[in-house]
Parts: sequence; C-alpha cells; structure tokens
Amino acid sequence: MRTDEERLKAMHKRAEQIARRNQVRKAWGITAAAIAASIALIVLVGMSMPGIVDGERSLVQDQGMSASVFSSSSILGYVVIAILAFALGVSVTILCVRLKRARKS
Repeated sequence: MRTDEERLKAMHKRAEQIARRNQVRKAWGITAAAIAASIALIVLVGMSMPGIVDGERSLVQDQGMSASVFSSSSILGYVVIAILAFALGVSVTILCVRLKRARKS
C-alpha cells in the first residue's frame, strides 16, 4: 500500500504527462495549420501566375524583367521572390526537424 506522499508524487507525475501530451498535440496542430497555409499560399500564387504573366507579357518580352511578375519594378519583384523562397526553405527545414524529433521519441 502506498503512502499519501507516494500517491501525491504519482498524481503530479501523471499531471505532467498529460500536460506534456497536450502540449505536443497543440504543437503538431499548429505545425499542420502552418503547413496547410503554406501549401494554400503556394497553390494560390501558382494559380494566379498565368493571369499575371498574360497581363505583364509586354514588359517581360520587351525589357527582360522576369521578376516583374510580382511588381512593376524588377528589383522589388526579385526581393519578393527571394522572400518567398526563403519562407519556403524555412518551412521545409522546420518540417524536417520536427519529423526527425518525432522519429527519435
């Protein structure tokens, strides 16, 4: 038979396990939502590209401003493309790190 102190320790240990499990579930939910939002953003930008390219075809052909798809300025277009590429790289890196941690545990 356990003493009151042992039962209290067991209760605190179980409460910590439940809190840790809830925290992991919440983290995975946030990760899944972020991945879904990233994929949706990429799909929406990809679906809108043909319309944008058709509207800006004269600029692209005449002046060679291939990054101007996102902006009327070629420099700003390159900046936007660089930011989108960086964000995608960060998302993939975070996903890989989380998958590696999940395999270890």
